[in-house]
Parts: sequence; C-alpha cells; structure tokens
Amino acid sequence: RLRKNVARINALVFDNGKKCKAFRMDINDFLPEVKADLAYFDPPYATEFSSTNYEMYYHFVEGLMTYWDGLTIRKSTKNKLFESDYRPMTKSTAVPFFLTFLGNAAHIPYWIVSYRDRAFPGEDEMRRIIASLGRDVQVHAKNHLYSRAARHGEPSRAKELLFVCEPQEEKPYCE
Repeated sequence: RLRKNVARINALVFDNGKKCKAFRMDINDFLPEVKADLAYFDPPYATEFSSTNYEMYYHFVEGLMTYWDGLTIRKSTKNKLFESDYRPMTKSTAVPFFLTFLGNAAHIPYWIVSYRDRAFPGEDEMRRIIASLGRDVQVHAKNHLYSRAARHGEPSRAKELLFVCEPQEEKPYCE
C-alpha cells in the first residue's frame, strides 16, 4: 500500500512559508491554548462494533515522530504497543467526551468534524451537542469502506460524515 500511495501522499506536501509545529498532548489540555479561525477534528468514536483506538492503530507513526522517547514499550504485545492512559470511547462516555472536547474549542469560530454514521452519539445527537455550543451545522455524507473493519463485512460499510460548523447567526429580536 505504501508504494502505491507514496506519490499521492507526497503531492499533498507543500511549503506555505510558515513555521509549522506538531504537538503530542491531550486535546483537552491543548485546545484552550489554540489560536485559530478553523479547526479540523477527527475524534475517536465508538460504534456498535468497536471503539476506535488511534494510539493502537497509529503506534508506528508515534514511533516515527518521537522514537518512543519517554514511552514504555509493552514487550508482551505483538505490535510493541506502548503504555498509555488511553480510555476507550464507549456509548456511555461519548456524549460527555464531545461536550467537554467541543466545549474546549468554543473560542474557535469554525469547526470541521470528521465522523462516522454508526458512531455514538449518532448524527442527531451530534447536531444537538454542536447546537448547544452555539454552532449551526451542515452535515455532508459519503459512502465509505473502512479497510480495518471486519475484513470488509457489514461493519466496514458506512458513511463518513463531515460536520461543518459555524457560529450561530444572531437572530434579530422581533415582537
């Protein structure tokens, strides 16, 4: 896969002439410090089939970025995962997570949130959460085949949702 996608990936790299930084920290500790007009979020989610554990999926990238500096490798794991305080996203923890996480982004005017249709909370609940935080939202959906999910069985077929969020327009007062 890598060879097949290298040219496509490299074509996405460009120099905007600005100094760029990457941070490795808890999003809820980081967000209050962010100064931006727009933020793109690809948060973890829980589905009826599983919970998305980005640390497990992308531990190789983590190693490339940090050379695992300061991390303790669990030698008993096949993929040499590192010790982590990761708490899986579940149906019961999802709503509080999104209220806290997006609440910490309240000072950023525009959000784009990448999501999945079979996740908890569902699309309608996500709309309510976003609206409760003073945002109007448009949702765009596209069919998607998740390559890591159940070897292309039913769990792999879903819609990728893109929540495009902007500050709610102030409504004029009318009597």
